[in-house]
Amino acid sequence: MVVAHESLANFINLNITRPIIAKIHRGLYYEPFNTQAQTTGLSDGWQTTLKNLLLLYTPIVIGYGGGDRSLMSFLKDANTCVNGICWCYRNDGELSDEIKELVTRNNGNFIRIGGFDQLMFMLSRELGFDSPENEINEAAKDRIERYNKRYQEFSQEITQQTEKESASDEIAKDTKSAIDTFNAERLRRATERIEKEGTAENFFARGEIYIDAAMYREAIEDYTKAIELDSNYRSVYNNRGFVYTGLKEYEKAIADYKKAIELDKNIANPYGQIVQIVVESARER
Repeated sequence: MVVAHESLANFINLNITRPIIAKIHRGLYYEPFNTQAQTTGLSDGWQTTLKNLLLLYTPIVIGYGGGDRSLMSFLKDANTCVNGICWCYRNDGELSDEIKELVTRNNGNFIRIGGFDQLMFMLSRELGFDSPENEINEAAKDRIERYNKRYQEFSQEITQQTEKESASDEIAKDTKSAIDTFNAERLRRATERIEKEGTAENFFARGEIYIDAAMYREAIEDYTKAIELDSNYRSVYNNRGFVYTGLKEYEKAIADYKKAIELDKNIANPYGQIVQIVVESARER
């Protein structure tokens, strides 16, 4: 389980048995924190969740020197109850006085290690785990068998698909016609609602129908009208940014996503969309 944004911290189940990766400085697709100002403290959501976790589990620190003030300040806080702490550091490394004081105060232990891999080996041996060699070989064998099976299935499907192409074309035409009729009726009703009451909500609703009908310019017009009626309508900026992204008008899309974030910093979707735009732009160069 990966938790890559502070708005999701409260969803962590403290009794879960599977591993949890908590990215307190956010994941790559959610505008990660990387400046000194951003890493001087933890959000309330992370503080509450981590405090509850530390009441149940003993933390093992690996590969962390306390350089950022967010986590270190949290651990040093008198209101943070740490149930012992095991601080691992490399054989050739040194610990700061700050870390020594923290571990000593919480009745913790200092553990010298040769590196992460060595520590994992020591733990697996201590916990009685067998070498993973047999499991790896069995997994590889199973994967090859599944690959060969799917290869045969795909080959048969392609042969059958060729025989059904003419029939499929007719079905596709009928399906598209039905969808077009359905969307036309939805647009008619949405337009009637706008004529009766031209609110931002009604323009937003018709914009979504335009997207379903692949009428993207019309969707942008309705979203723009909704913004004129309510400049703080966060969802409109997010949706219009989505349309601009599809049309590859990236600068306009990013501007809309940033406005959505400005109106609600806890909304996760725009962060990922901005990263996707950056990646797509790099590919197209």
